Amino acid sequence: MASFFTFYSFKGGVGRSMALANVADIFARRGLRVLAIDFDLEAPGLERYFQVERTAALANRGLIDLLQSFKKSLSSAAPLDESAEFRQLDRFIFPIYQRPLPSGGELHLITAGQREPAAQYRQYALAVRTFDWQDFYNNWEGQAFFTWLRTQLAQAKASRPAYDVVLVDSRTGVTEMGGVCTYLLADAIVMLCAANHQNVEGTREVVRDFRSGEVSDLRKGRTLDLVVVPARIEQQDEALLDRFSRRFDSFFLDQEPAAFNEAGLSFRDLTLPYQPEFAFEEIVVSDPERRQERRLIGSAFERLADALTLLAIPGEALATRHDEALAAIRDSLAGKATAAPRRAEETRFDPTLRFAGYDAFLSAGVADQDVAQALAKALGKAGFAVLVDPSALTPGNRIAEATTQALHHSRHLLVCAGKGGVSVWQKREIEIARSSNQPIRIVPVLLPGADEDIFSLSLRGAADLQVADLRSWPADGEAPAHLSQVLRSRSAGSNDAITDTAPAENPYPGLDAYGEGTVQLIELPADLVDTLAARLRSSGLCLFAGATGVGKGSLVAALMARLRQGGLSAGVPLGMLSLQGSQPDFAERLAAAPAGQLLIVNDWDHHPAALYPPAGADWLPAALRARIAAASPASPVLLVGHDLPLLAWRQPPAADAGLWQRLRPRLHAAGS
Repeated sequence: MASFFTFYSFKGGVGRSMALANVADIFARRGLRVLAIDFDLEAPGLERYFQVERTAALANRGLIDLLQSFKKSLSSAAPLDESAEFRQLDRFIFPIYQRPLPSGGELHLITAGQREPAAQYRQYALAVRTFDWQDFYNNWEGQAFFTWLRTQLAQAKASRPAYDVVLVDSRTGVTEMGGVCTYLLADAIVMLCAANHQNVEGTREVVRDFRSGEVSDLRKGRTLDLVVVPARIEQQDEALLDRFSRRFDSFFLDQEPAAFNEAGLSFRDLTLPYQPEFAFEEIVVSDPERRQERRLIGSAFERLADALTLLAIPGEALATRHDEALAAIRDSLAGKATAAPRRAEETRFDPTLRFAGYDAFLSAGVADQDVAQALAKALGKAGFAVLVDPSALTPGNRIAEATTQALHHSRHLLVCAGKGGVSVWQKREIEIARSSNQPIRIVPVLLPGADEDIFSLSLRGAADLQVADLRSWPADGEAPAHLSQVLRSRSAGSNDAITDTAPAENPYPGLDAYGEGTVQLIELPADLVDTLAARLRSSGLCLFAGATGVGKGSLVAALMARLRQGGLSAGVPLGMLSLQGSQPDFAERLAAAPAGQLLIVNDWDHHPAALYPPAGADWLPAALRARIAAASPASPVLLVGHDLPLLAWRQPPAADAGLWQRLRPRLHAAGS
């Protein structure tokens, strides 16, 4: 069995990916088969930490390609057996080491997705931007897919042995991707938390979410261990360190796993120290004079790997290393070497490849580079960390991946326009900032030579942004003061105009369906409602299908309102019962439903059986199958679903394949 660990952080710049890469390497060098997965699709780059040919790694298909392959298999006539492309997982896995290490360990990687050659990067970006996670869960059996993936990685196959440890690099913040990594895949979550208030309080709120009943239900009762790791903690000021420690303990002490308590280990014992030379991009860490420094931070990763080993349960390969890890932890806490010391491993990966965070990402065209550099220098003297975007000086049309990562870890995007106007690169960077899950504040800056209206003429939504006018700079030495005030203001959203706090009433409920009482607020196709009612009157059975968000729920609400007034037969009142196929008491309420009611079953076809080849087992509840078989105008049934084209249960030898033959003529698709 494999142990699954998700590495998560509420904010970026805490060293999450660096920690994962080093722990993965440590486990592999201890003789384990390890797989790392880059789930940070919007800011990918886990492969950059490893000593591999980067072009080869990026040319390999990865996670987003696997997801698309799965959807393609479900929506085509291709078989769902072992020949299905998405089942060939080896195609999506890249070996970090081409052969097993001397210890017998192996280290593999599933990248975020294929990004080489250059044209493929644009396809990757489009795939990530347009991938709808809610649609994937609602209409494409997303939860069942990740359950299947977890099972496949933990099982031995003819082409490869099972993995012993799987480490997942999650997206920063509160995102749908993060939910997949934590709710579904993880046995334990490693949460890296910096010392500032935003990190600590945000991590606490996420911990509360992980401990909620809703998450427990999603995990179907599987236990979830949390490991909160203080990261990049300044060690020099004892007073500040003590204040942080007391606050950290008050938030997280009660979350420490029982295995840690038995070992005498606390979360604070796992602290990853802050070392300034590892926090910025351009520091070289290969200098022989820094070997001792790397050994110190490397020992912190060793202890973290030992701590995770303690969480493995009997039967998992990692659990066989429990006693060795426990002895190493107790000896290190006691300040002595272990009885059987391990060979000290230096940090294998450049920790500077992730950004500690910038106050400002300064973007300017080629013609404005000299002024941009001078502005960056002035802001630096004022105490701001500024990165000058190199895209304008880089050949080609693609924004460098490292540049994209830097932008995602910046608090402000300064879009500078001078005599050169606004470039194509700058417009792309604005779109990246607007689509980022991180709150990046966009600040237009007028440099000398700029047209006063350049932003309103060239940028969508520029009227809502506060412009910093530096056209008189550097002659006017006070001009950057206003920009400094903007950078010091409270938040990324603080440049919005002050508005009335009382929300206006809006009858539009977003993607939520209208109810019977509100459906009259919108115009719906009356002929479609008539068609559904006519099918129920003629046969008593109707199948209504369509993707999430197309309006099925609102149409069903309109149908229910119509039938409450006139029924299916003139002068005969009609009772109704609406059930959700996934609700916990579905079977009980269905069994108690009177036969004379209109039975409406929502999400009736949303079932994990879609992933697997046809089998002989029934998957529909017997009571529902009986109601469908007995459906008539006197006992009508309306099935509302998603209608994946080739659900496995429709194909022989599935036991319910015959049922589909009766339902198919009664199918009506939303929008048809």
